Amino acid sequence: MLAAVFLFCVPRGADKFIKVYFPDGRSVTAELAVTEAERARGLMFREKIAFDQGMLFLMPGEDYHAFWMKNTLISLDILWLDKDNYSNIIMVPNFNVVNAVEKAYQDAWEQNDQQSSFRSAKINFYKDAISLLYNYGNMKKAAEFYAKLRKEEPGAHRLPLDEFVMKEWAEDVRDASVKQATDQISGLIYQSCLYLALGDDESAIAHERMARYLYNSYMKAVDGIEERVGLPSYAQMKQSIVEFCMKSFPPALGAILQDRLAQEAAAQGSTQLPNARTPIVPGSGAILPLPAAK
Repeated sequence: MLAAVFLFCVPRGADKFIKVYFPDGRSVTAELAVTEAERARGLMFREKIAFDQGMLFLMPGEDYHAFWMKNTLISLDILWLDKDNYSNIIMVPNFNVVNAVEKAYQDAWEQNDQQSSFRSAKINFYKDAISLLYNYGNMKKAAEFYAKLRKEEPGAHRLPLDEFVMKEWAEDVRDASVKQATDQISGLIYQSCLYLALGDDESAIAHERMARYLYNSYMKAVDGIEERVGLPSYAQMKQSIVEFCMKSFPPALGAILQDRLAQEAAAQGSTQLPNARTPIVPGSGAILPLPAAK
């Protein structure tokens, strides 16, 4: 019986916040959704997601509660809470609404005398949407939106799509804490393993590319800065996540993942996981331009 639902998000426009503590000692700052209207709106139209913030939905009583994902643009982790325990459900962005959201930004710009602030908002939407679409393997739509972004800002975006997305993500991670960087990179590796086991090689490739690029971007950013903490090797991080996947996936899915990883390692001429400086991704053999990690 469920009394509350916790969604990871970026809180904004509210003055009701609490600190939520988990059994392992971690904590997040949660925006409260108390009224029916607040719960109905939830995370609609949110474009960003932070690692240590969230929204806590307080329900009238313990029960099984349904949630809609209308106009939800960001990836979500949902924690279902009762007085004794919690469980986790991973959500993904609702890309069915991306065209409608694009139109909403365009309409707002046109209806407000084409003010620069509304144009900037539309441009930022394109940048965020491109990264999300790419991250979830929707390369065709990501390329379509990248073409529109280039049209909005002629001459400003000369990088190929792959490098543009990597640059956007690298900018987000370079100022992150070691925990934030670890969570982001580990999450991408986990998703890559999941997609690989499910046979979705395109999405697995996209997530592996992103994880490797962000790892090197973070390590380059902290190099030589005494106050900032580095990460374990990429191979160690991936090995840890693979072991977690083997334990947490259903046995049949874990067996598929193990077989696929063994095939990739054999194709690369090694029985070990590829190291962080050899960015060969599952199913592709593609080499990506990475920032040097000293």
